[in-house]
Amino acid sequence: MKCVLIGPDEATRAGLKDGDHVVVQSDYGRLEGVVRIDAALPPGVLNVPHGFDDSFNVNQLTSTQDCDPFTGMAWMSGFPVSIRPAWQINTARANARTDNALDMAAY
Repeated sequence: MKCVLIGPDEATRAGLKDGDHVVVQSDYGRLEGVVRIDAALPPGVLNVPHGFDDSFNVNQLTSTQDCDPFTGMAWMSGFPVSIRPAWQINTARANARTDNALDMAAY
């Protein structure tokens, strides 16, 4: 399962529960996943596990233009992100559509 791990205090502050669908966004990209509460994570931290396909990968949140100055590698951890319930993002998107919007699904 494509999970976003978040500590209980951060989940409460963001209004999230275990199993909620969320959007994680950085300055460079975004991904959607499912919340899993992990009491081992410290406040202010979330974790996107590595190793999934292209639609759910921490690389979606990084950039080759913003790199560690010592190694030249893209930041893979320790960079700022926001997390929101997916329904907030999807509702805002739906409200912004015009009358001639066409609903489509990609497979």
